[in-house]
Amino acid sequence: MNKKAKHVVWIVVDAMRTYEAGDDRDRLPLMDELGSDCVEFINTITSAPSSVMSISAMMTSIPSYFLGKNYSDFKYYPDLMPSIPSLFQEKGFKFNAFLNSLETRTVFSELLNPIGKEYYPEGLEANQKRWPNYKVNEVLENYLEKADLDKPQFMFIWYNIRLDPTTDDVVKKAISMLKDAGIWDDSFCIVTADHGYLDPKRGLNAERLRELGLTHDILVTDDQIKIPLCVKYPGIEARPIEQTISTLDFMPTLLEYFDINYPQNTLIRPFGRSLFPLLNKDIKPDDFEEVLVRSDGRFMFQPQRVTAIRGNTYKFMYDHDKNLEEFFKPQDDLLEQNDLSGKLEELGLEEEFNRFKKAYEASEQQAQDFMLVTMLEKLKSQQLKKVKIEKVKSVAVLGRCEDRFLKMVTDACAKLFPNAQVTNVTLEDCQSLKKSFDVKLGFWDYNHLADQKQELREFNKLKAGKTISLDINADEIGKSVYSPEIIMAWAKKELKMIARDPTYLKYYPQKFRVVGGHLFKALQNKIKAPASNKT
Repeated sequence: MNKKAKHVVWIVVDAMRTYEAGDDRDRLPLMDELGSDCVEFINTITSAPSSVMSISAMMTSIPSYFLGKNYSDFKYYPDLMPSIPSLFQEKGFKFNAFLNSLETRTVFSELLNPIGKEYYPEGLEANQKRWPNYKVNEVLENYLEKADLDKPQFMFIWYNIRLDPTTDDVVKKAISMLKDAGIWDDSFCIVTADHGYLDPKRGLNAERLRELGLTHDILVTDDQIKIPLCVKYPGIEARPIEQTISTLDFMPTLLEYFDINYPQNTLIRPFGRSLFPLLNKDIKPDDFEEVLVRSDGRFMFQPQRVTAIRGNTYKFMYDHDKNLEEFFKPQDDLLEQNDLSGKLEELGLEEEFNRFKKAYEASEQQAQDFMLVTMLEKLKSQQLKKVKIEKVKSVAVLGRCEDRFLKMVTDACAKLFPNAQVTNVTLEDCQSLKKSFDVKLGFWDYNHLADQKQELREFNKLKAGKTISLDINADEIGKSVYSPEIIMAWAKKELKMIARDPTYLKYYPQKFRVVGGHLFKALQNKIKAPASNKT
């Protein structure tokens, strides 16, 4: 019987697509070399073409569209659902993340436990926007020299392929260091990407995207959502597997291999399934049931949201703003330019199309129901814990947020206050209405951050026994989503872009109001309390 792995090594190369297209986002040659020692999954679908969205989904086995209302208001709540880091740390593993990006180090400071400063080489700073890939290796090297490697290790190592032609060599060096330390061959190893990147044949380079007011992560084409994946552990039989799988499968696979139980009393269960029977050849690939995998560009309550449902052969896509349905066969149409939705009867694909559409509709409803339940629980347990809900007769709801989110909040209030009349109000109503309400709730998302102070003053003019002002996570207004470090780095980057090209400003007028608002709040918070050492 083969010896079981003691450690976990998980390497992510940000924005690496599954094939070569002639730019700096191409599949690394390393992946072909690994294929001779690993199981390579040919059709792996990520939960989103965004780093923040894809990481949170990978680490929880919960789809990204369940995990956030919008990008700029995103927060990870460790108490809401278990994660790979938390479960492995409970099992006795030392979990450390070696992350090149300030954004991921900051947003996921609780989830991923970024490596401590004691392992930084001289001159490396926590608040640098992006560490060069070779610096990630220097941190890793310091850790391997100083850490107690007799204890089970879980190393999550993140590189960025963008504009770094040495990425392949850097990752190879990291693997070489891990081998020399006796870690690599004694580990469950995953080498993958968080998402892919747009094929240059589309003509959507950074300048063109900026002209269109878009970012790459809005599109859920296969070049974006298919990622390379190699898996290895002691005794594994190297081979390719073509069945479509999801990055949501990572958690169940690791938990089964290391005999870790997922907690039973959680609000939501993992969506993925263990790949271990497939990896261990307990089941034939053809007997591994097809699962339709969902991927989203944007969180639930953001504009310009597009959703993909990907199967082994076909793919359903839905543009939420345009109410547009499309259907593709990607292996025959690499850039997905041949929409089959108008030829379903002719091609005999009506039943197949409806199967994908029903899967989309069911997942969408499930996500909305989950968000409604969590909103209700949070309001009851935190914001309304001292309010006698049964005595509330009138509720005013103000939404400075996306319309669909406002509808969800209104529905939540109708359930939460069964004896009350729930009224949606506007800022103008706050000045003119003479009526007094028992409770008034106001919700603001990041788009209204710059105007929030004035709008809160208007909201406070509405008479009510209880006033509650929240962001769309149902957290108290005034708590910054990001740390001062990440906001200042973000602002610095944008100012450099304006200095190089003043026309840049015209593409994102609202964005700069948001940056300014975040920066102001971040600086206020920094004055009140120093930033965490983790970031």
